[in-house]
Amino acid sequence: MTNFARIINGVAVDVSVDPDNCFHPALANEFVEVPDQVTHGWTLNGGQWVAPAVSAPTPDESTAPVESGNLSPTPPLLTAERAARVLAGLSVAV
Repeated sequence: MTNFARIINGVAVDVSVDPDNCFHPALANEFVEVPDQVTHGWTLNGGQWVAPAVSAPTPDESTAPVESGNLSPTPPLLTAERAARVLAGLSVAV
């Protein structure tokens, strides 16, 4: 299977096996044939395609486990009756 890529500043930004049917003709005309292994993000360096560097994720606050005591409470579900009261502008018990 032939692979095609649209290259910007030496980087494969769009990769397709059929750019003529997947992209507007103005963009499809920018695609060139590339080796099958080239995917989004590969760079053309000295005539050779190079895969992007993959780094191992480092633990930070967004990936660190959360202690159960630090979780905020989940708000109560909005039942049909509560939803009707909210829409009608009536008070709703929490």
